[in-house]
Parts: sequence; structure tokens; C-alpha cells
Amino acid sequence: MGLSHEPQDAAQQPQQTGPGFSERLWPKPATWLLVPLAAAFGAATGFIGGPVWVVVGGAVMALVVVAWLVSASSVVALGADGVLRVGEAHVEVHHLTGAVAARGERATALRGPLLDARTHLLLRGWVDPVVLVGLGDPEDPTPAWLFSCRHPEDLVEALARHGVSGPVAVHVPFSGGLPLWGPGSREALDAAAPRPELGSDRGAQGRPAD
Repeated sequence: MGLSHEPQDAAQQPQQTGPGFSERLWPKPATWLLVPLAAAFGAATGFIGGPVWVVVGGAVMALVVVAWLVSASSVVALGADGVLRVGEAHVEVHHLTGAVAARGERATALRGPLLDARTHLLLRGWVDPVVLVGLGDPEDPTPAWLFSCRHPEDLVEALARHGVSGPVAVHVPFSGGLPLWGPGSREALDAAAPRPELGSDRGAQGRPAD
């Protein structure tokens, strides 16, 4: 595992070449309204210094916000070389035990009550869907990655073409027959103890038991 960063415009549909996938998590258009608001704040702050400081203050604050939004627009990519890149982190697919795409209530549950504190996160508030991938490297204490992705099903399909299939084990901290995805769901969980209800057998060997 290591660090990497590859810019890619994902305002378009995710680009796929063979088994690859790539998208960039650009903020929603409404989020960019922070730029003129920051410029107005900077201009108001520099007003007491005169017209020059009004311009300078507005420009500086606008550039700061633009830089922050661009830096937060991380890349999610799966290369033909079999390396999954999420922001600056990357992992080879043979270390992955499974992948799950989630939207709506499922994504909310994975980000909240089902989240293992050891999970590596890359979440963006302006992107609701997520992908959860399990790690089967016994030398890595991180059991999974959870990250935002606008086209999670496409990424999971691309991972499947690399041999990464099946869901990922999650910890369930509640009991009493509380459904996981809503009342009447076939995936309702009825046990208090953590269990791999969404688990994959692949990569289970060599990983310490919970």
C-alpha cells in the first residue's frame, strides 16, 4: 500500500478502458457558491484599508476556497494494472476480499452504525453513494476501506472483473431484530453479536478473528 494522486475529470461519466475505472469527486455546483461568498467576505474585511485591499482581500479568500475545493476533489480509480487508488492511498486488488456498493439508507448505515473505527475513510459530504472494500492482508490492521463514489456499481463491476467479488464483513452493534435496511427487509439482522452477515469467504484465512 502507498500513496498516489492522479487527476481526472469525473464531471463526465466514469471512464473505463477494459477493467479500469476512474472518476474525480468534484463538489456539486451549489458548493462552488462558497467561492463568491468567500470573495465577498474578503472584500468586506479589506474595506477599511481602501479599494486596493478590497480587491486583494476578495481575491485571496476566493483563491483559498477554490484551492480547498480542488484539493478535496479526490480521485477514485482502478487501473488496468490491478491497483485501486482512493485519493492518495492505493492498494493492489489481490489484497481485497470483496466490494459492496451502497446508496441511500445503506450508505448512511455504513458511514454510521456499521462503521468499524479501524476502517480507512475517504468521504465527501457532497457525494452520497459509497463503496466498501474489505482487506485481507494479515499485516494490515485496517479491515476495510470506505469511500465516496458517484458510480459505485460501476466500480464494483470493474473490481469483479479483477476477481474481487462478494460482499464485505460488517460489525452490527444493535440487536432486537432491528432491520438493517428498513422494516421488512430480507437483509434484516436479528443478532446482537457482530457477525459477517455481508461477509465474503475470500481472504478470511490469515486475518485475526474479531
